[in-house]
Amino acid sequence: MVQISTIGITRDTRELLKTLGKKGDTYDMLIRRLVNIMMENSKDSLDGRFASLQSSESQST
Repeated sequence: MVQISTIGITRDTRELLKTLGKKGDTYDMLIRRLVNIMMENSKDSLDGRFASLQSSESQST
């Protein structure tokens, strides 16, 4: 059984979420999509920083 939780958001935030959604999307779907995007962007950013560090290390040796 799926447990449901209630979170408080402002009406403005709710309206913003609605603009991002597609027909049939739930707020849970929208929030999960946004979290996944943020996690991917964070991972890409970290990968880029790591590559930059590796590059600068190889240039200095």
